[in-house]
Amino acid sequence: MNAKYKQKDILTAIMLFFILRPSILMVIPHMYTVFNVVLLGGLIMMFFRNHKHVKHNKLFLSFTVLESFILLITIINSGYYQGAVNKMTETLLLICLICSYENDMFRFIKITYHELEILIYLNLITLILVPEGLVHIQIDDYWYGTANQWVIGVPNTFIYWLFPMAVISILLTYLDYKNKVRYFASMLAVIGTEIINGSGTGKIMIILYIAIIFLPLIKRFISTRSILIASAFAFITIVITRSYEILAPIIQNFLHKEMTLTNRVYIWDNVLREIAEKPIIGNGLLTGDDMIQRIGMFLGVLHGGSTHAHCHYLQILFEGGFIGFALFVNIYILLIKRTSKIRDSKAVRAVVVGLLVFSIGAVVEVFDYATMYLVFMLVYFAPEISRIEQTVTAVQFAVPTGHKNRTMPYKER
Repeated sequence: MNAKYKQKDILTAIMLFFILRPSILMVIPHMYTVFNVVLLGGLIMMFFRNHKHVKHNKLFLSFTVLESFILLITIINSGYYQGAVNKMTETLLLICLICSYENDMFRFIKITYHELEILIYLNLITLILVPEGLVHIQIDDYWYGTANQWVIGVPNTFIYWLFPMAVISILLTYLDYKNKVRYFASMLAVIGTEIINGSGTGKIMIILYIAIIFLPLIKRFISTRSILIASAFAFITIVITRSYEILAPIIQNFLHKEMTLTNRVYIWDNVLREIAEKPIIGNGLLTGDDMIQRIGMFLGVLHGGSTHAHCHYLQILFEGGFIGFALFVNIYILLIKRTSKIRDSKAVRAVVVGLLVFSIGAVVEVFDYATMYLVFMLVYFAPEISRIEQTVTAVQFAVPTGHKNRTMPYKER
């Protein structure tokens, strides 16, 4: 590896560490502010370093318009503008990083995998050895009280690291044959974490992702277009019409939840009421405490779990109205165009299925985090991923059987 690439990879690894933001570090005083300052500086630096790659990237432009619009509405409504800036910074910085590897996507995927691998295994080890939690933290919103936290956070937030790890692990099994065992081990670590102490949504998402990847009768029908249709159907069926009785065995027996989906239906009613008051431009981003005051009153009690809409699509509508939602849907349309001509690529299918599972999980949870949007970015670069897979396949079949390098990975530049 020459000095140029070594310097670039080290800088990327550092920026990824701050984007991944291990929650255990946030208990250190002022660390949250330090991370935000570094991320903002990193975005400015990486944008100017990679402006040739970034300025023509439609995904970067689309997210910039969406996040800037929500930031503008947040400022107009005197909302949580610091949070809006941080959210925009993390997402755009991650896109800048991946754009800089546009011609060497395998290298970026491996760097991201290595960082996630370290965090996931450390979290799993501490989860086993210290089941009561490494630290007991006071959630920012005092309604929540205290919570047990491990390396990557509390159990409800594990999925923000586990899901991208699952997608990247399966993706690499198609791009780096000789290390398949390592990638499947990572998947086992993801599954083990969810089994030991994961959220209901996290368990369903991981199970669904694995099922679709390995069931041939399902995976052949997966495309970005079908994802848009499926997520729209799930959103209307579950959130709007509440016609999800067929899911009762899963909700009650597997997840051990009530049919109100842990009171989500009451929160959704309140969010829909708020959306109706500002349907065009929305309310902007609010703090958790402000959200509780706006949407947390139901059954005669103010509920502390109402810090967000518990539905990604409703959250977008709440923050940005129909304009913000249209900008978000536009990103899906962009991804459809990027993948429409790709056929018979197992590697691309791995990330497209990831987008499908994200879209279904987003019906009952908010995933407005850069780590979760990484799936969108991988789908956007599906043409590059497909070319890597073709190179790997060509190399595999070109080398005589029995040759020690028969399953060599994509050659790093």
